[in-house]
Amino acid sequence: MKSFDEWVCINTDDPVSLLNDIEFDSLLLIFGSFVCMLNNKRINQVGVLSDLLDNKQLKDCFKLITETDNDNMLLYTFITKYPILCRSKLIKTKIKQFIRNDRKRKRRF
Repeated sequence: MKSFDEWVCINTDDPVSLLNDIEFDSLLLIFGSFVCMLNNKRINQVGVLSDLLDNKQLKDCFKLITETDNDNMLLYTFITKYPILCRSKLIKTKIKQFIRNDRKRKRRF
């Protein structure tokens, strides 16, 4: 368990944002465990984000649990929490596909 000083928040002056960050961290860990149980194997954050971007049901479940409004916010929160994911080639290609699909959806409307 992390001590209170180890919890890092963007805005440490605001206790509400600190609590939100702590809650979001725990929800990410819980959801990662859930995805591991679904796949019946251990996976890291790259695998979790890859499954999230591929599987619509997982994406909807994650948005419901974390109370995220849309797919863009889901991707933004995940990458701000784990910025090292941007180095992964798999995640880069998944994000490019996600952006391409998002643009296509916007053109239809």
